[in-house]
Amino acid sequence: MLSKYRAKHSLKEWQNNVATLCVGNSRLMFSVSLAFTGPILRFVQGPKSGGFQIYGPPETSKTTAAIVAGSAWGCHRSEGRREKGFLESWNTTPAKAELTALAHNDAFLVLDETKTSGSDDSHRAKVVTEVTFKLAEHVEKERFTNQQSARAWREYFLSTSNLSLTQLAVRGKIGIDEADRGRLADIPLPKEGYGIYEELHGFADGSALSDALQRRSRKYCGAAAREFVRRVVRDSRAGQKALKAFLAGERKVYATALKSAAKAENLRPLNRVLGRSATAFAAGSLAIKYGILPWNRTKLLQAVLSCELDHLRHAAEDDLNADPVAALRSKLVKYLKDHHAGFMNLKNKKPKLGHHKLNAVPGYRDKFKRRRWYYLTADQLKAIIGVGLNADALKHQLADEGLLDKTTKGRFVVYRQIFTGGKGKKNWARVHAIKAAICRGSKADG
Repeated sequence: MLSKYRAKHSLKEWQNNVATLCVGNSRLMFSVSLAFTGPILRFVQGPKSGGFQIYGPPETSKTTAAIVAGSAWGCHRSEGRREKGFLESWNTTPAKAELTALAHNDAFLVLDETKTSGSDDSHRAKVVTEVTFKLAEHVEKERFTNQQSARAWREYFLSTSNLSLTQLAVRGKIGIDEADRGRLADIPLPKEGYGIYEELHGFADGSALSDALQRRSRKYCGAAAREFVRRVVRDSRAGQKALKAFLAGERKVYATALKSAAKAENLRPLNRVLGRSATAFAAGSLAIKYGILPWNRTKLLQAVLSCELDHLRHAAEDDLNADPVAALRSKLVKYLKDHHAGFMNLKNKKPKLGHHKLNAVPGYRDKFKRRRWYYLTADQLKAIIGVGLNADALKHQLADEGLLDKTTKGRFVVYRQIFTGGKGKKNWARVHAIKAAICRGSKADG
């Protein structure tokens, strides 16, 4: 991967042939500004990791935006990978993602096409959420085979996808929450335009513009990031105080503008997403100051605001339009994760009959037939998923997957031993028994 960090042709040629075509196209201006965030992360407050995902239907030039952003840093050398410029693939694993992240430390990572991450909806959803979590942790896993301390990275990443993170999760039947959306923020295509473009700059259509941008991004690449790094290093050596003050001021300008615009539409920004967007604006603004980006600060502010506001609008729509059964499943998984520590662990000690009342704790956990289970009373489960057709559908779905136990007569309330001190069935209680595997991949599992 390191061989792709190379420069071809001059900064001026990159500006004239690539960057000028980004003007008026908010997603391209945002993506290119995001590409300059790596070298300044050590000088700013806020998140040091996490990503953004441009999503929309196929053949709408999402990959082109990613290739353009990557052209600031370089282009792959091998013929098989050169077509995608600086991009890496979503066809990866959490372990491989660590090495990929380390190869982009203090730089910029682009992962193209989430559809390549797995063989089916379930596999894709699992890979995307697990890799996103791994990248957001920004430190490699401690292993017995490590010869040294675990290495860390600082970088933002850009993803492309036909589906939003919420849509991927719904199709893959996994639960996600605000923490997941905070790690990977979805940016939809512009509402009005030509796929990802709002301005075609005289080209016949979006396809023609994409062909030109991809071809030029492979030909003119690498000089922009080299000049940006050179200037950042020079300024930091001259005195970090001024550099930090400039970046903090630009981040504050953006945060103030975003909060004002979001309030007007009754939208609620996520702090981690706002923090990354503010840093992207600050990086782009610094590149403008250095004479690297050929557009002005006002246009950049409008472009970044457009991306984050559309993210907030579509996040609200995704929540409303998501599969209602999947939404209930997500609520249940979130409850189990959030309250895991408060569940009474029956493996250690069961309460004495008459000295403990059901519903006195958020739930129970135990090992039964060599499997780990969560137990919820009927009232507890009802408070989480409610009643009605969707709640019933979720119970049947979980039972079909072997995650919710049921009686031989098909009832979802089963007897499990909760107490000690009584005789026979007096120690048992009617509960909903849910396998801990429903939370697989989280700390709640087990």
